[in-house]
This record gives sequence, structure tokens and C-alpha cells, in this order.
Amino acid sequence: MNDKNQLLILDKTYRCVIHGGLKTPTDEFVNICTMCLKYYEKNWESIKSKKGIVKTLMQSISLSDIIPSLDSHPCKEHYLYIVRLLFVTKIFHTCKQINEQSTIKSISSTTKPHSKLRILNNQ
Repeated sequence: MNDKNQLLILDKTYRCVIHGGLKTPTDEFVNICTMCLKYYEKNWESIKSKKGIVKTLMQSISLSDIIPSLDSHPCKEHYLYIVRLLFVTKIFHTCKQINEQSTIKSISSTTKPHSKLRILNNQ
């Protein structure tokens, strides 16, 4: 998700939209998302087995380093909501990948080799 090919909305310009209702995300928003995803990737291994992962991430990341005037910013609560939602989505995505990988491993270890060939041979 930290790859530019994955977060298409951050790099979308909406030039092809005729109605003009959609706008490109601001540089500030892109910067916040990028910094949060880098922070998540860097700290995931150390916090993945703890309770309250989102709370831990929200408390330990310093958004004031990203946005210097965050405390007095009129959209502070909106930014915090977006960051929280970003962390929740990233955690869900990561856990889903881990679950799919473990499911594939368990299925492949329990099935007999060449089971598709046995079906074709009517055995």
C-alpha cells in the first residue's frame, strides 16, 4: 500500500473528469499518508502481536512533525480521523494477506501431491 501503484487516489489528477467535482489530493494530504505508511511499515513487526495496535500507532506517531501547526489547524480532527482510518485499513490489508498466505500453506500441506492429475485419471 505504500507503493504509488497501489494508492492510486494519491496520484490521481482527475483531468479526464468533465464535471469538475473531484479534486487532486493536496500535497499536505499526500505527505501525511506517505509518512504514516512509512511509519507503519517500519514499526509493524514490533507491534503486530500487541493489543490496541491502532491506539499505539496513533499515540506514537508525531503528526506535528508532518504538519507544524496541527494543534491550531482547523481540520485537526479530520486529519486524525483520516490517519486512524488509514492505519485500520492497512492493518486489515496486512492481516488479510497473512491469513491468505497461511491458508494456502495449510491447504497445500494437507492435500496429496498431484491431486488434479488423479481426478483426470479417474482415480
